[in-house]
Amino acid sequence: MQASFKYSLLQMIRVPGVLIWTLVFPLVLGSLFVLMLGSLDDHAEEAQVNVVVVGDERAAGADDSFFSEEAFNEGAFDEEALGTRAFATFIDALGKGDDALFHIAYAASPEEAADMVRASLGTDSEYAGYVFYEGGEVHTVLAKATTPTEAYEIEPSILMMVMDRYVAEEALFKDLLQKDPAALADSSLMASSMAPINATIQASVTESQPHESWRYYFALLGMAAFFGANLGLVGFQQIRANASALAARRSLGTLGHGKTALVTLLASWLLAFLSLIILLGYIMVVGGVDFGEHTGICILICLAASLCATALGCALSAISKIPDQAKGGILSGLVCLASVFAGLYGQPTMDFADAVSQSAPWADAINPVVQVCQAFYATMYYDTYAQAYAHAGILLVMALIFFILSARSLRRQRYASL
Repeated sequence: MQASFKYSLLQMIRVPGVLIWTLVFPLVLGSLFVLMLGSLDDHAEEAQVNVVVVGDERAAGADDSFFSEEAFNEGAFDEEALGTRAFATFIDALGKGDDALFHIAYAASPEEAADMVRASLGTDSEYAGYVFYEGGEVHTVLAKATTPTEAYEIEPSILMMVMDRYVAEEALFKDLLQKDPAALADSSLMASSMAPINATIQASVTESQPHESWRYYFALLGMAAFFGANLGLVGFQQIRANASALAARRSLGTLGHGKTALVTLLASWLLAFLSLIILLGYIMVVGGVDFGEHTGICILICLAASLCATALGCALSAISKIPDQAKGGILSGLVCLASVFAGLYGQPTMDFADAVSQSAPWADAINPVVQVCQAFYATMYYDTYAQAYAHAGILLVMALIFFILSARSLRRQRYASL
């Protein structure tokens, strides 16, 4: 059996196109994903909004005596100056710290700020707009406010929301100024009131930090796993006695047909598994998908997925009414179609896959590519392996069904001539 296993491996490796679809094509597609999807995570992790502020950077650090009670008693109080100082204090608070909401650049005039914003458009560090305080009012100019749609892009929307909040708080201060100006003598009042509000607690409800691009890598693993069905298809086609002269000699050898089928199954499974493991390692090293302590369960998922794929190829090879030359194309078409429901082909298909999962979950349950994708997803983002084991169990059940359907091809067959 050992010699037969070795020759089964060599025979499948030498078939043109088998390893191209099983190993080379997924690696090429994975490389394209690395080039295209890297910016998704970088953009998602950006925490700061670039904004230009018209004014003096030192305004927020003016002498605290500006707000002293003596200044009010001496009639030195200036509402315009107070508004300017409050605005500078608010902006300064937003730009402080490593996790600051704004990355602030200062300009001497609105015209200079507008030039800075225009020059940044199309670069990696675009300014969302510029703001300035003049005539007792806050003026906010967005960089892309030419249409209603552009005004609601993420960065401009954040800038509008923050400045709207400031305007509301400024109205409260003006009301306080009219009722009790002396209350502003406490310099800490302005800083504490205008500081950003931390009303929420940042926490993660998933086991790992979510990444926008990882779902595409999981879908790629699902597609690559079932391209491995080509190995099972070719392997079981080659053990039919009428397939070739070599197959005829093997059928007359001392190794029974059942053992030959078992050796072919193991060889196909091993090659499919190794191809999937190579892709998994490539995604981890080059794609930056860190499975961490979950690597072991990922290997088990690859074992289940490659066994299911081998069984699918075996079942397809058992269909006698389809020419052998057409079975490879049918298999590739089925895998590509199943990958649509895993969201492999971009954001529109990802949205479509999510819609199908919500409206027709049974469609996911019968789609092996989706089951592989969801198994990796559950491994990374659930705090237990229960969901991952469930998806792997579905793959094993599918493998059993495929083997039952192909049982006729695993029995010895009689031929009129060889």
